[in-house]
Order: sequence, then structure tokens, then C-alpha cells
Amino acid sequence: MAYTGVMDDLRACCNLQRPARMPLFAIGLEFDMRVASITRRQTRVDVDRTVQYHVDTIRRFDYD
Repeated sequence: MAYTGVMDDLRACCNLQRPARMPLFAIGLEFDMRVASITRRQTRVDVDRTVQYHVDTIRRFDYD
């Protein structure tokens, strides 16, 4: 869950200013795919399963 003020901090970073808190972004596509036991090929050919694995990992890890 994002913290209050995250958008202000993102704007500050974009304007090369110092944010109140440093916003971080998880780059977890490969991790999420492994947790969901889905292959890259499956993500290209099975839209329903791809959407479901995204929804499941968002709920499980409380991504924004």
C-alpha cells in the first residue's frame, strides 16, 4: 500500500528535488511469474491466466 504523500515525493524526484521519503518500486515480474508457476510462453498465449496471476500477486503482496 502506498504511503500518504507518495505522489508529492514522485513529483519531487522528477523535478530533481529531495523527497520527504524515497519512493521505491518493486520490479518483480519474474518473481511474480515464479510464484504463480506461469511461464513466459503462457503469458503470451493465455490472457485469462496472465490476468489472474497479476491479480493474485497484487492481492498477495499488497502491490499498488
